[in-house]
Amino acid sequence: MASDQKVHTFEEVSKHNQTKDCWLILSGKVILFLYEFLILCELLILLSD
Repeated sequence: MASDQKVHTFEEVSKHNQTKDCWLILSGKVILFLYEFLILCELLILLSD
């Protein structure tokens, strides 16, 4: 079975180091960290109180 996963280099990931464009490597996988998602989570927590 062929893998559809893209291979990202450390150099490519290191370019994404801004607040609104942050990539993380966790356990060998690239995670796209979205600032907007973080704000939405904080807003939901505040509204749930």
